[in-house]
Amino acid sequence: MIRVSRRELALALLSLGASAQSAFPQAPRDQGIGGTGAAPKPPTSGDRGIGGTGVIGTIRRFGSIYVNDLRIAYPPSADVFIDGARVRASDMKIGHVVQTIATGADTALVTGRIDIASEVIGTVDKIVPNGLIILGQSVDLRGLRQRDFKAGAFVAVFGQRRPNGVIVASLIEPRRPGRTKIAGPLAVDAAGRLSIGGLALRGVPSGLAGSRISVEGERQGDVYGVSRFRNLARPFGPEVGRVSIEGFLAPAGGRLGSGLVVSGASAGRAGGASLVVVSGRVSGEGELIAGGIRQDTGVQIPELGGPAVLQPLPGADLLPGAANNGGLLGGSGGVLPTQPGGLLPSTPNLGLPGGGGGIGLPRLRR
Repeated sequence: MIRVSRRELALALLSLGASAQSAFPQAPRDQGIGGTGAAPKPPTSGDRGIGGTGVIGTIRRFGSIYVNDLRIAYPPSADVFIDGARVRASDMKIGHVVQTIATGADTALVTGRIDIASEVIGTVDKIVPNGLIILGQSVDLRGLRQRDFKAGAFVAVFGQRRPNGVIVASLIEPRRPGRTKIAGPLAVDAAGRLSIGGLALRGVPSGLAGSRISVEGERQGDVYGVSRFRNLARPFGPEVGRVSIEGFLAPAGGRLGSGLVVSGASAGRAGGASLVVVSGRVSGEGELIAGGIRQDTGVQIPELGGPAVLQPLPGADLLPGAANNGGLLGGSGGVLPTQPGGLLPSTPNLGLPGGGGGIGLPRLRR
């Protein structure tokens, strides 16, 4: 009979435990830092979701913030910026368009930084039926209750662009006169002229044509002289595992009205008149790849049928395709349906009823 001492037995049990641990590896831990989505460089394969969820969309409700039907919590110490200026979290409003990286499951997302960006900042050039012209950009006001704008006012416009370049405003805020800004897709015509929303630009590299960019500068007659620009074509890096992006999808698919390109996106039942939420992932090269598209049924989009309601400024601001669809806001379309039992209540100050749900489309690409 072999006798085993207590010490020998303890050593044997420790060795057995170490073998079992190596045979059954532990699940990877979330390496996020402070809820900001900062994490070590993800592996080249496998699940990269530990990098967080990149979100671009409109604030529809508070109690944390609700964006794209996602509830995103933030601590009191969260960093909040509006057009690059640091503000208090209490300065956020329904209608602000945010970009953030949140960590956690969809039911428990949290972030430590929220960036809010307008689509245009400048002086109201002209008041037109149901809209404004600001720096040559056509702004649709029909989703807002606020209509008491005056020519000459200096404002910041938040919203999403349609594929024809018109900005559907979700919020307009007064600003002190100062720097001007335009964000949107950089277009180029046959003569090589660059523009955003029909306004010609000078001082932007032609290599950025087709990308979403943001420019600052000064309008000089019919041309905008650019003093500073940023390339916004890839809003998230490969450290982000998933994305949720709101926008108007062009009828041909693959591009949002904002100028962001999404590989694998197809218009399907979600045509260019519909506000959609694209869910997907980011490739190792920073490319946005769609995994699913649904109509953002929590928001009613103004009817597009009938006569044109926004007219371009004389000789300058006709947006691409306007001549073929009955004017800047002509063409087909309609009001998105709302779904009973949605997650978000109405937001009467915007006239945009909230709500969850959506039309699930087939998955497009993995």
